[in-house]
Amino acid sequence: MGGISIPLWSNSNRIRTAAATADHSSAYRDAVLLKLRSQARSELSNMRGFAKSITEIMDILESGGGTRYPDAALSNGEISLTAYFLYLDVFYKSEDRLLELENEYHKSLAVFARP
Repeated sequence: MGGISIPLWSNSNRIRTAAATADHSSAYRDAVLLKLRSQARSELSNMRGFAKSITEIMDILESGGGTRYPDAALSNGEISLTAYFLYLDVFYKSEDRLLELENEYHKSLAVFARP
């Protein structure tokens, strides 16, 4: 008895492999999207914090009048030279911190501008 053999299941492994590859690709895409969303939320939160801190420091520096009042107080003999330099130290450290925060803010902003 001779017969013809028809391989009905010969493609079943390829179909399973293709389905598994499609599932894997879909899961990988979902994981990447979740990671990107998380990073975007984190950067946005950082940007909001930087913006708030920048505004607060700018308000403090503007309300203090810069070095105008300490200069006048020093020239009128109302404060000592030590107090004057302590004020200037705090003032310039605040300006440095403002610059650092603005730098970090712009770095966070650049993350969203990346292609």
